Amino acid sequence: MEGMRKIASLRGGLSTFRDNEKLLVEILRCDLGIAVYSGAKPIFFNGASSSEPRLPYPALTLFLETRKPDPATTGPHRTDLAAFTHDFVIDDELTSAWMVLSDFCSVVNFAAHSEQRITVGTFLDTMASVMYRLLDMHFEAASSNEMIRLGLLCFSCSIFLQWQHLGIYYPHLASLFRGCFAKLKATSSHLSPQLVLWLLMAGAVSVFDGSDDAWFNPLLRRTMGTFKIDSWSEMRDLLISFMWIGLVHDKTGKRVFDSAVG
Repeated sequence: MEGMRKIASLRGGLSTFRDNEKLLVEILRCDLGIAVYSGAKPIFFNGASSSEPRLPYPALTLFLETRKPDPATTGPHRTDLAAFTHDFVIDDELTSAWMVLSDFCSVVNFAAHSEQRITVGTFLDTMASVMYRLLDMHFEAASSNEMIRLGLLCFSCSIFLQWQHLGIYYPHLASLFRGCFAKLKATSSHLSPQLVLWLLMAGAVSVFDGSDDAWFNPLLRRTMGTFKIDSWSEMRDLLISFMWIGLVHDKTGKRVFDSAVG
């Protein structure tokens, strides 16, 4: 990746790849994937030391406001994260990343329902603007902000990287997120059970594997029991009320649900 950074620099920066957005997506997916997999800093957009300015968040809100998609199909427009947290201050940057990723899920669900496709540029801008910012955020280990950050990063991996479909997982990210759940009693008073359930499933569709079943399945059942969730359709309704992409997550999500309740 260092060699790729030098090539990009010689060409005049990543902006010169904008005429080939598919190539730029793959370059950044490699950079992000290696960073998430190993815990190393990404080569591009790596904070104040980077020569590349961060990409702005894409203007997805305008799309949603003009199309007025059905929330039952696409998920609600911008679930209020603050409504599911208590007695702590949510970081503003983290809230912004949450809102943009939530909007993106609604756009993708709308496109799938209406048999359309999102543009490569929308995929690229959302992936880069959200994931590089999440990687550059720093919170106290196992804090509520950190748990939400890691949940968003896991969920982003399931959408934008999808290495898990190749049998490749993210051991560093999985270890960090697993550690948050190991200390959940210390943070659970700050996070609603609905949000904890979404965070569990965000990990399940991205970084957790069969070795996590011993702690994951009992915790998932216990959290579902809070809402008397007995079916996958009830679980899916809760998940899409936060953010969820049926086309990407339903198959794995149902498998995780069936394994936990079976």
